[in-house]
Amino acid sequence: MHRSTNPVLVGLCLFLATFAVGGPPETDGPASEVAAEPAGQAREERTLLHIDPDIDEHSSRADLWNELVKTAIAASELRQELSRARMKTAQIERELDALRQFILDHEEFGPDYEEYEKIRSIAERESRLRSARERRAKLDAQRKLRLSETERRRDLEEAVRLEAERDKHYAKVGFGPIGLDIYLGRSSYFYAPVDVSQSQVIYNPSIPSSGQASTEMEINYSEMTISGSFLNASAETRNVGIAITFFDEHGNQVGAEIIQVENARSNVPYPFTSEIKMALNRPFSTHSSYVLYADPVQ
Repeated sequence: MHRSTNPVLVGLCLFLATFAVGGPPETDGPASEVAAEPAGQAREERTLLHIDPDIDEHSSRADLWNELVKTAIAASELRQELSRARMKTAQIERELDALRQFILDHEEFGPDYEEYEKIRSIAERESRLRSARERRAKLDAQRKLRLSETERRRDLEEAVRLEAERDKHYAKVGFGPIGLDIYLGRSSYFYAPVDVSQSQVIYNPSIPSSGQASTEMEINYSEMTISGSFLNASAETRNVGIAITFFDEHGNQVGAEIIQVENARSNVPYPFTSEIKMALNRPFSTHSSYVLYADPVQ
């Protein structure tokens, strides 16, 4: 990983490294040559950073601190000079690229520099116009998308509001929605009683035999009559089919009836009465109603 180097720390390290420069040992052989190499490099660094040659390890703290500050300033100036040099190099590279492009265009368009400049300015203007048109088209598309989203959200909110008002209106007259713009009205259910009659004979030896009739009422839960009405809330005439199902307390289906009306006009109640065979010897527990189909009349 590359890490940026603090110039102050670099200067301090170089400055401390110069302490070894004061008096290199004068020994013969390879060891002296190895020791002389870093010493010469330290002298070069001291010269580059303008370090006073009189500063060494015997100097006072104030002298060392002042020298460190001057070294940091010198490093900062060198860094700024390097930045300016890099900017000049980048400018030179851009000019060189422009010159290369000019040479290529000169070979293609001929020696007339004014004609070249004219062609290049036209191309640049067309490029700017094309970019402006693309940005304008993009902004227009985004604006239209926002407008369409706003209109769609407004239409959806209006549809929800109208549907809620319609449900409230139909609820006042006893109709509730069961799907596909079909509303079912309040229904009634009836189990027919069974009349069970028999004669009761009373015996008394002192009077002639006589009979007395007794009557008992029973309910036949195997047959049920339902009666109700529905309406088509759509704006168009449709063929409508509705299913009404009945369940016992365990959720088992025990009866059902399908109501079908052709050419059901809009907002017109259609009454119905049906007799249903029930698979239960007691009253049903729950019921459900749903739309089988609601097809527009062709």
